[in-house]
Amino acid sequence: MNYPLTNNQEILLILNRKINIKEINQYIIFLKNKIEEQETLQYHIYLYENISLKYFISLEKCERPYSYVLNSKYYTSEKDRCLDFYNETGISYQVRSLLLEILNCSHEFDDCTKTFSDHILNFTLYEWRKEDDKIYCILTRKINEKMKL
Repeated sequence: MNYPLTNNQEILLILNRKINIKEINQYIIFLKNKIEEQETLQYHIYLYENISLKYFISLEKCERPYSYVLNSKYYTSEKDRCLDFYNETGISYQVRSLLLEILNCSHEFDDCTKTFSDHILNFTLYEWRKEDDKIYCILTRKINEKMKL
């Protein structure tokens, strides 16, 4: 079975045609990898400072939930009070929080020895999530409408 060359292997092939000194070619690859690691680290620091941090600050400023559903019938929705996260991503932090709540496996189970995958595959949990998704879909639509005003 043939496997494609990695990026480093391709670069080494090209370098070997131009510079026939193995140590220099390997050092060039080492420097390339080191520069890429530094750039990747800087990129993720940037993402944390400009997206994740704004989300957490938005949550801290929010003293209580102000968009919610009562009895699956009555919807109360408001625009985000802190718009930093929304301005950066175009996503309301309330909507993101609702999505995380749907995905959370915090429901109580009788058997504490079950693994995480057992909880995910649990039919009852699946039905709860399905129902929550229907309810929160309407709420997130209402939040998004108010965010665009």
